[in-house]
Formats: sequence, structure tokens, C-alpha cells
Amino acid sequence: MIAFGYTFLRLFGIRVRPKNILVGLIIIGLLCGGVFVLDFMRPLEMRSHFGQFAFAVQTSGLTAVKEVVVRKLAMNYKLIRYTIWTRVLLCSLLALGILFYRPVGIFRRLLTKNPAIAAGLAGGVLGAFTALIFNDSGIVAAATAIIFPAATLFYLVLREQITLL
Repeated sequence: MIAFGYTFLRLFGIRVRPKNILVGLIIIGLLCGGVFVLDFMRPLEMRSHFGQFAFAVQTSGLTAVKEVVVRKLAMNYKLIRYTIWTRVLLCSLLALGILFYRPVGIFRRLLTKNPAIAAGLAGGVLGAFTALIFNDSGIVAAATAIIFPAATLFYLVLREQITLL
């Protein structure tokens, strides 16, 4: 939802200002809260992990939130520790994030010539960062999310290089 919201704002020329971010986060919070409530109201055996989390918060309070946060951090730490590809992913996310924030050379030309694609790619990178932060196995989710923006960007760079020859 965060990546879609950001891309939507960029595609329609709406400036990403603190007020717009706040409104977007409130809308996302309300939507997520609605999902939590609807899932929580289902029978126990039909609840997803969202509903089970809501039930745990109701019964245990902030202790349940702390347990979930600690578990998520431990899972991401474990995934980061045991494979070199997570470091490659983190470096790729960082590099792509910087290139979108402060583009140079060929990236600046590509982003200027293709503003709609640039908005989608930036939204994809933001989505990957968001998955890295909020998903249980954020490394895996971010790696999956970054495939399409990276492949599109590589294609555009190659196409630009061929046209320059």
C-alpha cells in the first residue's frame, strides 16, 4: 500500500509533502485496522496471523507487540547472517535508492525521458524497503520485490546504451 500510494501520487503529479504522507499513512492505518478488526471477528480457527495477532494484543497487551517485533528482528538477522545474497540485496536496495534520490549521468537521462516508469521504479524500490522493514522474512520479500524494478532499470540502461552506439 505504501509503494502504490507513493507511485499514485507521483503519476498524478501530486507533490509528496508531509501533509500528503500523513494523510496516506492515516488511510493505510485505517485500512489495516479494518483488516485487523474483520479478521479478529472471524472464528478462532479461521483467523489469519493478523487476527491471531489482534487476539494476542487483546489478551496480553503490549507484551504481544514486543514479542512480534523481537521475532521479526531475529528472523531478519538470521536471514542476513546465513547468506551472502542478503548483503547483495541490501547493497542493491541502497544503491537503487540513492540513484533515484540523486540520479547521475545515464540514470538522470532515463528518469527524465521516462517519468511514468521512473515513478513506478521509485515506488518499487520503496515497496522493497517497506517489505524489508515490515515483513517477517523481510529479506526474502524485499528480494522478490526488487526483481522487477531492477530488471526494468537494467533493460532501460541497455536500451539507452544501444541507442548511443
